[in-house]
Amino acid sequence: LLTSGLRDLGGNVTAFIPKRFGEGYGLSQIAVERLLETCAPDLIVTVDTGIASAKECAELLEHGIDVAVTDHHEPGDLVPQDVPVCDPKLDPECPSRELAGVGVALKVIDELGHRMGQPDLWREYTDIATLGTVSDMMLLTGENRSLVAEGIARLRRVKNPGLAALAVQARRDLTQMSADDLAFSLIPRMNAAGRMDDPAIALNLLMERDPQEAERIAMRLEDINRERRAIERQLFDDANALVEATYEGGRVIVVGGEGWHEGVKGIVASRIVSLYHVPVILFTISDGVARGSGRSVGDVNLFEAVESCSDLLIRFGGHAGAVGITLDAGNLDAFRDRMEEYLAALPPEDFEDRLSVSAVVDLAEVTVDTISSLSVLQPFGQGNETPVLAVTGVTMTDRRRRGEEGKHLSFLANDASGSCQAIMFNAENVETLVECDEAVDIVFEPKVETWQNRVSCKMHVKDVLLRDARDAEAPDPATVRLVEALFENADQYISESELESLANASQFHTKVVGVTFDGRQSIVARLQPGDALRLEREPSNPNDPKA
Repeated sequence: LLTSGLRDLGGNVTAFIPKRFGEGYGLSQIAVERLLETCAPDLIVTVDTGIASAKECAELLEHGIDVAVTDHHEPGDLVPQDVPVCDPKLDPECPSRELAGVGVALKVIDELGHRMGQPDLWREYTDIATLGTVSDMMLLTGENRSLVAEGIARLRRVKNPGLAALAVQARRDLTQMSADDLAFSLIPRMNAAGRMDDPAIALNLLMERDPQEAERIAMRLEDINRERRAIERQLFDDANALVEATYEGGRVIVVGGEGWHEGVKGIVASRIVSLYHVPVILFTISDGVARGSGRSVGDVNLFEAVESCSDLLIRFGGHAGAVGITLDAGNLDAFRDRMEEYLAALPPEDFEDRLSVSAVVDLAEVTVDTISSLSVLQPFGQGNETPVLAVTGVTMTDRRRRGEEGKHLSFLANDASGSCQAIMFNAENVETLVECDEAVDIVFEPKVETWQNRVSCKMHVKDVLLRDARDAEAPDPATVRLVEALFENADQYISESELESLANASQFHTKVVGVTFDGRQSIVARLQPGDALRLEREPSNPNDPKA
């Protein structure tokens, strides 16, 4: 984005991306040496890096090379001095604090465009900014929400040759692309370049204007992504085996191994987080140095936890949900202990991954028209999640394990009102579910899918709740007494005159009885100006006789 934007503004720009293997991230010494051999820059502008590169920036200034830093990561104690720094997190009041690194770069183009007579230039790059924003799993609220909505509209409307070629490899239709589609189709293929090979391959794809050359690059990325999946599976098996052998139930998992692939540690860490529900940091150990990638869980701010151990580290960076760390391998045990001590002070609820269910529905309500109407809430992503629904008392028929390793489960969900196809990816208890003949409760994201010109709904299942003996226990006695009292004293709550006019009523009201004090407070908090409310004494309330 910044390369194209600066060139459009007349700049003589060379794009340079450090290679993860051997050079690491950002302004490492070896990366800068290769950069200076590649070209002789007067100015180096960083993108999505540099906020912790005070030493490196000072050395470049000593050699007569100007530096400008654009980044979005949390500033620590190593913020560069005597150079312009553009990072919204430097200002606690900045309304753009949630921008990704690519969003900050877009802001730079916006500002320069206004100064140089091209105020709308930034709009030509919203599709690229959208890729980076979704890839970095930024909150899709506020400014990011507007940016991604604009970017997806451009993605559908303006055919970027590179993205069009990659969509063919991913078997996706660009004109129907959503933020979810990007996250699970195009973005993993582009990220595979940096994880496995040379990130410049993905850069070249985005910059390419010849459709035939774009097709060749896209095919190469597809091959690289296929290799990435195989290596990821192997690393997961190795890392998880080590976790199973050593983890004793603490607040963090810190493990490392010789020769672990640098490019997929973050992905594997995320998978292990989903199994153990604690932050996970995986390290590759080589020549006495451990380089790690960490992923968090729930509301745990992993960056702050790692920052508390900064005296043990060579360098670190990241944000609340993900971190990168380098330290002497001999400090790994001390680092694990310090992290455990820090995280032990946090409340248990910080470690919970919670799903907020928007509504409990019948399967008859899961229709193409109904689910399509939810599209007005898009783009969906972090902070603006796809609505999650629940259905109860469902039977699962035609149950089948899917995927190369049989970790996915497909089935037909059925209730008294209808049925719907369902898929559950990476089902933790797939062996149990595939044998389950009992009724279950299902939490899912509703999707509208098109296959061979046929449009249908599918449930993307997030959780399956098995019913057990506890579900058959007798209800709470107070609840039983309340229900009996309601029927015995129905005339206190419902008058015959109200029932007679029910069929022709112009409006309906909700009667709420038997609630606790907290329950009443919750109801009152949801009232809006103009809502009608009538309070009546309820001496039969078992929770509060003075209600």
